[in-house]
Amino acid sequence: ITAGVATELHLDNQPGYVAQSIEDYASKQNMDLIVMASAANAWSSVLTGSATRQVIREASCPVWTFRA
Repeated sequence: ITAGVATELHLDNQPGYVAQSIEDYASKQNMDLIVMASAANAWSSVLTGSATRQVIREASCPVWTFRA
């Protein structure tokens, strides 16, 4: 528990798309919130896309992002 809030860290090294893996896990675990750091700048996300951006669009719960 961090600052009175129950938290969980899950590490997964299975092959596949990062955003889809995050969305699937959050959905299966019935998560209330996904917290993600965003390190990509605007230009790199235009060229390669952004896992954080994809999670924001597709997640079944709110996504809290912060710049790392």
